[in-house]
Amino acid sequence: RRTVALLVACLGVLFTWSVLSVAAGTGTGSQPLVVEGEAASVIILDDRAPLRFRQGAETVVEYVEKATDTRIPIINTTRYEQSPEMWADQTRIYIGLSAPEHVEEVEALLRELGDEGFVIHAGNGAVSIVGPSMWGTLFGTNEFLERYVGVRWLMIGEYGEDVPRAETLTVPDGTVVDEPFFT
Repeated sequence: RRTVALLVACLGVLFTWSVLSVAAGTGTGSQPLVVEGEAASVIILDDRAPLRFRQGAETVVEYVEKATDTRIPIINTTRYEQSPEMWADQTRIYIGLSAPEHVEEVEALLRELGDEGFVIHAGNGAVSIVGPSMWGTLFGTNEFLERYVGVRWLMIGEYGEDVPRAETLTVPDGTVVDEPFFT
């Protein structure tokens, strides 16, 4: 009896933790990345983004393309600000910085995280993937690919990756906050 009660309690704690860490503030909407094989999003990087952020963005593009045969464009903030109407019907994916409408909420969450932590926040036509450090942001891009594209890296190399095929990819509105633990 005690073993069953302990097991049920542990499962309850795990379930509660997963719900809280996965969907803090989840709404009912979603942000489209690819719809029926057509790009519905654009990645936006800061003009002075470090090379690692660009590599993270290119990794997102690579795996979204492997999953959907659709290439998402990468632009910088200056290009976006020069013609935001050109991208008005696209979900804006910000890597390494917060979408303007997400800044307050994301910055508050980042203050509570260690260097390897990250926030993925989706809503209002945008997705922000950002950490308090370069490594946190890169861990966020990997989590984004695993969670929303379904990518799994089972071992190093092309043969060790699993990328499920999809015609449509979306990110549900809400916030993911995570802080990987390394020993």
